[in-house]
Amino acid sequence: TLPLTTVVFISGAVETAAEMPIRDVEINVAGTKYFTRSITDGTYSLRLDEYTLGDEITLTTSHPDFEDKTMLLKIGSPNIQNIKFFLQPVSH
Repeated sequence: TLPLTTVVFISGAVETAAEMPIRDVEINVAGTKYFTRSITDGTYSLRLDEYTLGDEITLTTSHPDFEDKTMLLKIGSPNIQNIKFFLQPVSH
């Protein structure tokens, strides 16, 4: 039998180490077309199609004023919540 593919929703927030929200951070799944941006309160929501439970993905952040961060995530359910990124400011 083939594994069932499903729609996966990932949500969370992007903050500084002091827990201040960061807006306009791009969060993407490395090597795919899937991406989103955090809104004013730092939260984001990402919808992924055609993934199977058990798949591993790499989430990457990008913002010109903060260091990029990556996170390996294993898809364990169709709804993954509270995935937080804590970013460090880039020293200019």
